[in-house]
Amino acid sequence: MSSAAPKEVDGRLKQIVENAVSSRGVELIDLFHVRSSRRQIVRIVIDKVGGISVEDCAEVSRRVSADLDMAEAIPGRYTLEVSSPGLDRPLKTAADFRRKVSRAVSVRLAEPGLPPEAVEGTIDAVTDDSVTVGGQILPLDRIVEAKLIV
Repeated sequence: MSSAAPKEVDGRLKQIVENAVSSRGVELIDLFHVRSSRRQIVRIVIDKVGGISVEDCAEVSRRVSADLDMAEAIPGRYTLEVSSPGLDRPLKTAADFRRKVSRAVSVRLAEPGLPPEAVEGTIDAVTDDSVTVGGQILPLDRIVEAKLIV
């Protein structure tokens, strides 16, 4: 077992997980490495256009586990958890909106000095700077909250 400093472990961990996840055709949304005196947990949140299935999570889990073990990236025992972001996860980035094109959303916009404005509709298109919802072009930098309508 290696006695690598936590930063080194985290850098290697992130690189191994990113490579394993991208090779499975999914996007890494979040990565957490939780350490306590008794155990370590690696939590991975993944997504893709059309959503994540249980099979996607299992496949990513197998690949990441094998890669981490082979690289000995985490000293000692650990628990690996792989999941999707969930339906109630807020949409924040252009990539978040792109994964949800054709889905219904509720968006709250803010303009400095004005009350928030609510827009609901289907995501029609997404650029790096805006999202089109129900025919209205909404600048991403004005969106303060966005969620799927389920």
